[in-house]
Amino acid sequence: MKKFLVVLMILAVAGGLFAQGLVISGSLKTGMTIDNDGAAFVNHSGDDENRLDINGSFAVENFGAKFNLRFYDDLGTGSDPFSNFKVSNAYAWVNLFGGMAKVSGGLIDDGVWGTGGDKDWGFATGAGLRLEVTPLEGLNFGLFIPGDIKSNDGDYDKDDKVNIADTFSELVIGASFSNDMIGIGAAVDIGGRDNNDAVGLAGNKLSAFTAIVGLNLKMVENLTASIEAYLYSTSKKNESFSKDGFGVWLTQKAEYAFAENFRAGLKLHEQFYPDVDGYLLVGAWAGYDINALITAALDVEFKAGLDADGNKYNDGSSLMFKPKLTFNVGSGASIDVYDKISIDLPDGDANPKPDAVINNRFQIDFTYSF
Repeated sequence: MKKFLVVLMILAVAGGLFAQGLVISGSLKTGMTIDNDGAAFVNHSGDDENRLDINGSFAVENFGAKFNLRFYDDLGTGSDPFSNFKVSNAYAWVNLFGGMAKVSGGLIDDGVWGTGGDKDWGFATGAGLRLEVTPLEGLNFGLFIPGDIKSNDGDYDKDDKVNIADTFSELVIGASFSNDMIGIGAAVDIGGRDNNDAVGLAGNKLSAFTAIVGLNLKMVENLTASIEAYLYSTSKKNESFSKDGFGVWLTQKAEYAFAENFRAGLKLHEQFYPDVDGYLLVGAWAGYDINALITAALDVEFKAGLDADGNKYNDGSSLMFKPKLTFNVGSGASIDVYDKISIDLPDGDANPKPDAVINNRFQIDFTYSF
């Protein structure tokens, strides 16, 4: 199966390069950071890296392909800007039964059953086959079969024998529906493959189950609201947990446009799993379009958490203020200038001192989309 997937990826890229209907797009992200100690380095705050994405797609009647080429750097390893390269998307697709079904194969990294809220969770699928069924307008459901199936002993060893039961234990099953009033997205990752991506925990393959669900409301004029949930199993075999059980991460977000050029919103995040009684993030923001070229905004966040014994854990409690100016310089280019002020309150492992610790990060981000 893996050889078949490799062939599909090669066909997707080669066909895209030579097709008459080829469409090229992409983005360039870079910037400059001056941290709390006055040190300056080149990066873009959105991903903590410099990034150049080149996207390609084409379609000929009921057949098509997509690919993504990414040049980036990993600041954690001290690599030079744009010195790393990877292909994150390279797959072909075909429509069947008059467009009611779609089969995609190759390296797939664009989810179709996301939650669409503040986190917009979606399972990064990777190499495999995806089947989508669209019997009604706005309705999409299907499954994804990954190319790297675990054997029944839980390992990804290439020499292990993989049977039908192993294949079904690794499926991703999802569905979505949207219209002018609501949007719904849900997916179940039976093998728990994306636990690490979503909640930032080590050893994601030791999680046996993950699921996402999101509801987005658009029925009130000038108001958008969303609710999301990320459910996952925990295992004490994973170094991040001390006991087996289930965890949940919830988000709520609402934004209201008070005028054509002024909007404001609120968000809440709550996370619970067996080792933690509660984690809370409360945020508020407002944005004002000064004119067609300049937007002023302010973000404020407070976060705190308690461990199972009621003590502060991890980073403890903190406040964050981020005033920002965005300059839309035209032709797909924009510049963000902001000062991120973080105040670590005197609790938790990160700041056991009796006084608050103030950190400052000045950032200039440049983004160009084409």
